[in-house]
Amino acid sequence: MSQLTNYIQKELDKGFSKDLITKKLLQANYTQQEISDSFKSLKSAEPILRRKFADTLHLETHIRWSRWVFGLLALVVVLVLGFLVYQYQGAFPLLPTEEQPEPSQKELLQAEIRHCNNAEDRRLCIADLAIEYQDISLCDGGVLCTATFAAAQNDGALCLRFQDQDKQTSCLSLYYEATGDSTYCTAADILCGYRHDASYDEKKIFFAEKFASFNLEENQEDILEFVIENNEPVVCEYWKPGADTSFVSVLTNYALEPYELCIIALVSSSQDTEYCTLLTENVKNRLCLNIVTCSTDEEICNALH
Repeated sequence: MSQLTNYIQKELDKGFSKDLITKKLLQANYTQQEISDSFKSLKSAEPILRRKFADTLHLETHIRWSRWVFGLLALVVVLVLGFLVYQYQGAFPLLPTEEQPEPSQKELLQAEIRHCNNAEDRRLCIADLAIEYQDISLCDGGVLCTATFAAAQNDGALCLRFQDQDKQTSCLSLYYEATGDSTYCTAADILCGYRHDASYDEKKIFFAEKFASFNLEENQEDILEFVIENNEPVVCEYWKPGADTSFVSVLTNYALEPYELCIIALVSSSQDTEYCTLLTENVKNRLCLNIVTCSTDEEICNALH
C-alpha cells in the first residue's frame, strides 16, 4: 500500500469524509487522478465508515439499556431485602451493641412525677408515689397527699406538720376517715371527720352526729375554743356557759341564750360582724354589732377582750 493510500486510510479511520480528505490532498499538490486511484485501492472505504458509526450507535444504546437494567435490578434487590427483613424481623441475631446504663432511681421518680401530670387526679397519683418511695416530701405540702401518706403509715402526727390550722384540720379529718384513728384529733374528738369547706347545713348534720355521744357538760371549754379557733358558729348550738366564763355575768341583763352568747364571743374574737346576722332580734343584733367597737359598755368590752 502506497504512502498516499496509508494516509487516506488513517484519515478515514479518524472519521474524516472523502471530500474533506480529497480537498486537503489537492491543496498538498496531489493530482485528482492519484487521489482517485488511492481511494479505489481502498476496498469498501465507505462501508467501513458506516459500520463504524453503526457500531458506535449500538454501543451507546447498549450502555443506555444496561443502566436501566441495572437500576431495575437494584430496585428489585432492595424490595426483596426489605420484605425479608419485615417478614423475619427479630428472627436474626442482632450484632452486640454497647449496653446503655440503667436510669437512676431519681430519674425514674422524675419520669413518674411527669406521668402524674396526665393522671385523672394528680394529688392521688403523687400520694401513691410518696407511699411507694417512702418520701412525704413528694407531697410538697398537699393536704390530700399528706393525709393519704399518713394513713398508709398509720401516723396521724404527720398532719401536725401543717402550721396552717385549716390545713391541719382537713388533714386530720381525712386521716380519721381513712383509719378511724382519733388519737390526733383535737378539741376532744370534735375535729375528726370535720370539713372546713362544707356548707352550714352539712356542718350542722355532722356536728349533730358528733355531739349525740359527746359529753357536753365536761367539754364546754373545748367547744367554745373550737368555735373561736375555727370560726364555726354552727357549733354554738351545743355550747352552754359555765360558771367560770367571765363574760357571761356582764351580759346577764340582755337575756341572751347560750347560742347567742357564743356568737357574741365569736364576733368579739374574730372582729367579724358578719356573724351578727345570725342573731335575728334587733336588740341582740345591735348589741352584737356594738361589741366590735366596744361602744355598748366598757365592762362588757373588757370582759370579752
